[in-house]
Amino acid sequence: ATFKDGSKKVVSGWGVSNVGKLSPENPVVEIFYGTVKESIKINISFENESKLPFKGEGSLESPYLIENTTDFKALTDLFNASKTEAGMFGTGLYFRQTADIDMSGVEGYKGTPANGDDKRFFGGNYDGGGYTLTVNIKSTGQTSVFPYVYGTIYNMVIRGSIESSTSAQPIRTIKEGAVIANCDISLKLISSAGNCICYTNYSTVYNVYVHGTGDSIFKGFSGGKALKVYSNCKTDGGSALTDSHATAIDSLSNLAKALSSFTTANDTEGINALKKSLGERFNTSLLSSIS
Repeated sequence: ATFKDGSKKVVSGWGVSNVGKLSPENPVVEIFYGTVKESIKINISFENESKLPFKGEGSLESPYLIENTTDFKALTDLFNASKTEAGMFGTGLYFRQTADIDMSGVEGYKGTPANGDDKRFFGGNYDGGGYTLTVNIKSTGQTSVFPYVYGTIYNMVIRGSIESSTSAQPIRTIKEGAVIANCDISLKLISSAGNCICYTNYSTVYNVYVHGTGDSIFKGFSGGKALKVYSNCKTDGGSALTDSHATAIDSLSNLAKALSSFTTANDTEGINALKKSLGERFNTSLLSSIS
């Protein structure tokens, strides 16, 4: 220890403890010596941070930037390599898309094969920035854009198609505590089970407009919540898909009003879910226009 008079002395009996869960958004530890306690901020780096090939720092204020097809392919490869919950990729990290990205024809890109017997995990927070992500995936087995999601996906516009013999969906599974919010999803799903939002929802879907073609909106709904979810999805034959968790809507002017208003009880619940997931500094000004 260094004392006020400039002298130094080795002391014992002091310690360090974290204040809550350490993350880039909560970089605070408490130094204590006897009854004296002092909270200080520290710099946090993740073991694999130096390996991430993105601009940015991975924080809410300075997220990793997903600027092009190379970046999104790299992100997909990272969560596809995450095959256990304990080794989940992205926990505590923030990503932001900065431009329209078209993954059609990108060599090696086939989405994620995550399924109940062979899971993949994404625990990060992905801000689509209101830009469009286009995919045109042909694969076998269950196929999605995002795997088992434990974090947050918001401000996304997703277009294109997924063709798979087993099941096809933009998100495989929305796990407890995850939030999918403020998204506009329109995919042509060619599969024996085309799920317009996800295979199973265990958590919160908020302020989402889904259209395109498929067989169901949610294949499974297990304890999750759908808050302001609007659908204009149809079957290949042109029949409207219905779901008790989604409101049918076919007027874009009415949709725009519904998505941009944040005054209902559902909005309060949805925004609180986002704050819990992204941090208390989250506010509606961080929601991009998606309609």
